Amino acid sequence: MNDTLPPTTHLTAHLDPSPVEIESAIIAGLRAFNAEHIPPSPPKPVAVFVRDETGVAIGGLEGVLRWGWLYVNHVWIPQSLRGTGVGSELLERAEALARDHGCIGCYLDTFDFQALPFYLKHGFERFGTLEGFPTGSRRHYLFKRFDG
Repeated sequence: MNDTLPPTTHLTAHLDPSPVEIESAIIAGLRAFNAEHIPPSPPKPVAVFVRDETGVAIGGLEGVLRWGWLYVNHVWIPQSLRGTGVGSELLERAEALARDHGCIGCYLDTFDFQALPFYLKHGFERFGTLEGFPTGSRRHYLFKRFDG
């Protein structure tokens, strides 16, 4: 194998790793290291829901506020509401919520078969593209600063 590892160290690879080992061996160490360099910022979940006439949530946007930014994790709007302005209003409400909590911007990712033109139209800038993820497609990474 690799002669550069200390003699008392070895590597093991796992397809279904233990969540407990992940937390104790990787995440806890990374959090401690990060705490030496950046202030703690517990993630604050946020959501803006699209509701039908009975009040049932039928779509929306969910994300997290952290370190002064809104990360948009998921967005879903039923096909029947696309092109009606609901998506724009949803994004504007999420951005307003983030601003109200001191955020300076928003970031997200989307596949090329999802909503890339929508986000570009709303002032997002692409800062990266992962070609071939998934095969035959692309994943785009975007951000938008609220101060322009």
